[in-house]
Amino acid sequence: MERENAKCARARATSAIPATVRWTRTPTTALPARTRATAELAMAPDSGDGSKVRCFARRACSEFGPSILFNLNLRGTLGMGHLREGVWINAHTGQWSFIDEHADWAKRPGNLASIGLPDAVREAIRDIPNDYDGENRKKILLGVMAAGGIRLRGHGDWVAIEFTVGTASALLACRDVLRKIAGEFTLCRFNNLGTCESLELFYRDYEQHVGQDIG
Repeated sequence: MERENAKCARARATSAIPATVRWTRTPTTALPARTRATAELAMAPDSGDGSKVRCFARRACSEFGPSILFNLNLRGTLGMGHLREGVWINAHTGQWSFIDEHADWAKRPGNLASIGLPDAVREAIRDIPNDYDGENRKKILLGVMAAGGIRLRGHGDWVAIEFTVGTASALLACRDVLRKIAGEFTLCRFNNLGTCESLELFYRDYEQHVGQDIG
């Protein structure tokens, strides 16, 4: 163990990858052996453009699964970001808009129409008071989803995407907005509230899946 600790110390001292990228607050030697071995893949000098770190992350993800990335402080370098945006998306056309609060935004005149959803949707929900996390808000959101609305909210390193249309349609409709806001390793969680289907994958894999299997 002492020999291994010394090896890790030398690697940290000589690596060209910034410490903020390589290490979490937990010392590397205290991490599980598999994670520690993966971390040491990053010790080789970097070219300076981040390609070394991205290559390392892909290899780690492939060998040990997506959760490995969350044991290491790689978010900024990998473009995982800290997303907080809210979005309504039209499942039929792919039109979308940033919003503040999903229910409030949907009830305002002209907002749903701006992304191509029928005026009748707003008419059906406008008199429902938004009780924020209560049953009324749920009615408003489901009313918009029934007309083809897809609700997206960023939660830092991951985005939640909820809908009631067909899952394939929703995956396609989200492509444009995710291209604009997601990083390669942003985690995308798709939830079909109508069928209880769920899909969780990195944006990198989402883009490949949509392009090959759906698009």
